[in-house]
Amino acid sequence: MGVEVHRVASLLWICYHASKLLQRWGCRERMVFVRKSLLFLWLLIVSGCRMALPQEMDFSHAVITGNYRQSAIHRIAARELQRYLASLSGNLLHMEERKYPSTYPVAIHLLSEDTGIPLTVELVRMGLFRNRTEAKEQVRRWFGDAWASEDAFLLTAYRRSGRCVLLIIGRQPRGVLYGVYTLLEKLGVGFTLGGDVLPPKRVHLRLAPFTQLWKPAFAIRGSLPWFNFLNSPTTWNIEDYRFFFDQMVKMKANFVGFHSYDFEPFCAYRWEGKLTGGEPLVTSTDYNWGQVRGLTTAEFGFGTGESFEEPRFGSRATLEASNREEAIRRAQKLLADALTYAKKRGLKVALGFELHGDPTDPLTQHHLEARLRALLQQYPVLDYVWLWQAEGLGSGSPLPPPQSRLNVLREEWRQHFAYLGDERRIHEATRITAYLLLAHRILKAIAPQKRLVVGGWGGDRWMRFSDFFIGMDRILPKDIIFSALDNIDPAWEPGVAQAYGRLSPQRQRWAIPWFESDGGGLRRDQWAPQCNVHPFSRLLPDALHKGCQGILGIHWRTREVEDVAAFTMRFAWNPQMSEQAFWQDYTRRCFGEKRAASMARVMQQLDSLGPRWTGGAGQVECGSFQWFSDPARLPSQANLRTLQTVRNTVASLHAQAVHEGATAYAERLRQLLTTIDWVVAYDRAALALWNIEKRVAEAEWHSNAGRREEARRIAKESVEDLRDALAQLGRAMQLRQRLLVTRGDWGVLATVNVKAYAAALGLRDRLSTLSGIPIEIPQVTGAAYFAHAQPGTLLFCGEPLTLKVAVNFPTGTPPKVELLYRRAGEKRFRTLPMRVVKGHVYRATIPANELAPPGVEYTFHVPGHLNPQPVYGVTVAEPVPLPVSTPLRYATPPPPPVAVRAQSTGAYRVMLRWRDHAGSKGIVAYEVERQQEAGEFVPVARWFTTHLIDEPVMPGNVTYRVRAVDAAGATSEWMTAPVRVPVPPPPPVVEGVVAEAGAGKVRLRWLPVQGAIAYLVERRDAPEAPWRQIARVARTLYVDAPLPGQAFAYQIRAIDAGGQLGEPGEKAIAQPLPVSSEPVLWLRFDGNTEAAGGYRVRTEGSVSYDTGVDGQAIRLGASGAVVIEPDPRFHLTRELTVSMWVRFDRLTQMPVLLAAGRWEEEGFFLQVLQGKIRFYLGRGNVLDAGEIQPGRWYHLTATYDMAEMCLYLNGDLIATQPMNAPEIARWRGELVIGQYHDRAEVYQVIGLIDEVRLYDRALPPEEVRALYEPYGGK
Repeated sequence: MGVEVHRVASLLWICYHASKLLQRWGCRERMVFVRKSLLFLWLLIVSGCRMALPQEMDFSHAVITGNYRQSAIHRIAARELQRYLASLSGNLLHMEERKYPSTYPVAIHLLSEDTGIPLTVELVRMGLFRNRTEAKEQVRRWFGDAWASEDAFLLTAYRRSGRCVLLIIGRQPRGVLYGVYTLLEKLGVGFTLGGDVLPPKRVHLRLAPFTQLWKPAFAIRGSLPWFNFLNSPTTWNIEDYRFFFDQMVKMKANFVGFHSYDFEPFCAYRWEGKLTGGEPLVTSTDYNWGQVRGLTTAEFGFGTGESFEEPRFGSRATLEASNREEAIRRAQKLLADALTYAKKRGLKVALGFELHGDPTDPLTQHHLEARLRALLQQYPVLDYVWLWQAEGLGSGSPLPPPQSRLNVLREEWRQHFAYLGDERRIHEATRITAYLLLAHRILKAIAPQKRLVVGGWGGDRWMRFSDFFIGMDRILPKDIIFSALDNIDPAWEPGVAQAYGRLSPQRQRWAIPWFESDGGGLRRDQWAPQCNVHPFSRLLPDALHKGCQGILGIHWRTREVEDVAAFTMRFAWNPQMSEQAFWQDYTRRCFGEKRAASMARVMQQLDSLGPRWTGGAGQVECGSFQWFSDPARLPSQANLRTLQTVRNTVASLHAQAVHEGATAYAERLRQLLTTIDWVVAYDRAALALWNIEKRVAEAEWHSNAGRREEARRIAKESVEDLRDALAQLGRAMQLRQRLLVTRGDWGVLATVNVKAYAAALGLRDRLSTLSGIPIEIPQVTGAAYFAHAQPGTLLFCGEPLTLKVAVNFPTGTPPKVELLYRRAGEKRFRTLPMRVVKGHVYRATIPANELAPPGVEYTFHVPGHLNPQPVYGVTVAEPVPLPVSTPLRYATPPPPPVAVRAQSTGAYRVMLRWRDHAGSKGIVAYEVERQQEAGEFVPVARWFTTHLIDEPVMPGNVTYRVRAVDAAGATSEWMTAPVRVPVPPPPPVVEGVVAEAGAGKVRLRWLPVQGAIAYLVERRDAPEAPWRQIARVARTLYVDAPLPGQAFAYQIRAIDAGGQLGEPGEKAIAQPLPVSSEPVLWLRFDGNTEAAGGYRVRTEGSVSYDTGVDGQAIRLGASGAVVIEPDPRFHLTRELTVSMWVRFDRLTQMPVLLAAGRWEEEGFFLQVLQGKIRFYLGRGNVLDAGEIQPGRWYHLTATYDMAEMCLYLNGDLIATQPMNAPEIARWRGELVIGQYHDRAEVYQVIGLIDEVRLYDRALPPEEVRALYEPYGGK
């Protein structure tokens, strides 16, 4: 406002002098009046300015003072402030340590409580208060209850006794750091995951008096960067970690955590001399998430490989290693260095792995302890150990064998998990809870200062691990933190998982919505924006309402999720902030005050367009490549028109910023313009290639059917279209090349190459073969671009600064590139030539001796080619010593447990209880042994709680002994407890016996008997015949296969743990149905789709015939399927067998071989998922097994015999799973071969299918083998 007033005053002063000239030229009387009026107005405005100006304080020449040498983070805060203010004003502010003379007219004081000197003492020494009592009262008024928050901070600027004072007071040093960044934001600086945005340099840094208190609404604020994709930390190097951590801290985040799959290296550990639980990081040549073809960077398309300095795109941890073990160790060292840096920056850090196996098994327990020890040794700076339920187990896991102690725990905790309903979910909740109890005890023993966090795939509409929290909350210690990934599409629900709102107040909980998704809902593609600010505007308030103390976001990319990450961090500090207020603030920082209003409307308009902006579905990041993963979601003309309108607006604002010389704002606008151009250009190319792919599939269909000329005609007509589409793809990829800022941007470009470009190469090869015309990849003129790979923005003294750029100006010769740099506060740049590393990549290193606190500014120059570039900055601070906790060591054996008691609590059941010794430390487990009468002691369990249910225990005199085991492996003395176990009464009779007739079978079902561990099944073959035992089973279901033709009577007797038999109960009679040897459906595909029995069969899409295992087989291409209209004969509800031969040309994401049902609904289907065969039976029964590869024939058979699901591969039984449901939920729809009922490319079979048979009975193994053997050698 002050600047505008001065402009008006200046204009009036000019008008006043103009009136004097006009007076001389003859307009005397009128001009005298005008002169007097103008003079009066000018004096009035100037006097007003003089009254207003003293309200503002100029800090461009302030002195920075404080006790910053007492804390490393405090010291970094001071250096960051000094360097940034030098960049904003050109003045290097002086720094003084703990000197507060009143002669400083302008001072910025950095203060915190946790620096060794009380804050009130500091305030009195500064002369701001007369005594500590007065200072204490003022601090109380400033902070109020916010003082309890460790990250709270205060900014206050005011005048006192002619001095201008700015105080930045933090509850802890990290609060001072946040205060510095908040002050810089008040001065116009923008902080995002894509980098800093600095306003144009100005002489004065004026602030009006103000007081602001900042207290976070979420105690934990941060992100969960996910490994596995090329655009993720999988390909990061140390400079990429440092840059990311720097930007997170500037946005006032305080946490970063990582999850590691067992095929990733970070949590690998040594077991029996070998590294297990980890593999090296992938590169562009062996990437396995939907990669079409592995490529070196030299093989990347349309010149985009010139932007890469590596022969393979990936982390140096893999590229510089000579073998597997070295690659794993290098990756672990990389992450350890990165986490150490994060700690120095003030971030809390976490890392963890998934939990597999049975935690009650002693071998599994030893593995867990070894892995936790290795984790803490490799990463001593960890604040949290993050243990994860394995992906997808929220729906439950297979029940354990009878001997597993998990069965006992499941019964003990059933009351807590009964609400889950499904027995498999109850079991999985029990398994993960037991694992956490074990891990909690181990951590308390070896590193008690580390907090344990549990994570999993949750969400009320996703994998629902968070459902388990309610029961787990009742069992687990309150210091275990609960977290879960929420719904994969953040727009699915207006809130986070309901379970968060039902936990006890003492339980810390962290919600983890998705900054971006990798394949769920509408958000699948990570090559374009996903537009999640609006969904998060509903999720974040709900998380706060449900009591979540932490809010994190899962993501792979960084720059392209910077808007939703910024919104999350802003909301975490200011929950009253609206979505509109965020966009106003965000655009002001990123694009400048003049353009903020227009750009806020633009950004909201883009966000409202939804994922990818164009309306097209894009590819699925975690799956097989498709040009459009949903054919129903193609680019919308309405969206494209809106994008063109938006582009025109942004282009106008970009030209304005360039004209003003606002290079940082202009660069941001250029990036947005290029992103719009990239998304539109790629979708147009993808649409053209998608249509050509369908024509190629049609030509292949004609070719396979023997119509070669027709196939050649279609192919030739498509050649020119393919050349044009390839050129469009090339231009799009070169636009993507202009968006290289972070490592994730290089990763997106690499992924586009190994997926889209590789798919285009495959399409070119197929069309060239069909047409007989060689098709060259068109040469696309390289677009000019300049890409700067931003390093971290903080260095410590003694570290050099290496900078990398990728530059292309199509001149025929590599351009000369210069690095210009200067120390903070200097006026003139020094010049350092950059050398070509490879292709278009240049590097230069500023040596460590040229770098000194508080830092350096740099920019780039390409003589004759490059417009002015933004000036970047790096802070240099003094080295930071980092205290690291070491695992506890125990010199003496642990004391024994106390108060060991044994009590018989039921039939064959003993409850053991004991307490930890008051002086015990580091106990990781208890060993329990049992002695029956006068026999030997035998191991019972290695246990992790102070109570244990032992069963079955035979009647008689029993003695138990218990001893403690500490973290060093030392054991205490044994403590014993005797108990008398009585003989229980025999089990009661079995009720509810039902016999159901099947084809050559009888299925028996009955109600469970309490205390029974097994059941004796007896059969009588004739009314007067004796009863004879035919089976002993553990389930309440049995399928008998007697000779058909007569009725049989059955009775069931319960068996208890001691072997006592109960009396027989109800009798049931059934007669097996006749066995039909013929299938109810048989499709031979010998040149047609005819099926005996009058079925109505049709084909869809690309369907042709080729050589099969017996005659011909059906070949399925794009959208190809065989559909049989609804018929009661295949609407099976009891037994069934599905048998077929299949050979894939290539595997799509989840091809469905045969479907007569839907997921989590009725019916059944057979598919291949992630290379494994999946057999699904109605209402969620799933059996996964085997391994399928393209290019080979496989014989697949799935059976259900009214009791058990079985999978056979090439005649061999490979997996079984019990199914307790009395019958399959009846499917009443059509039967589809080669596709799913919801047609989509992800379900498409690309390849051959032959000899499809469907039986209304379960074939026995010998009949399955007989179907395979005649053709198995082919």
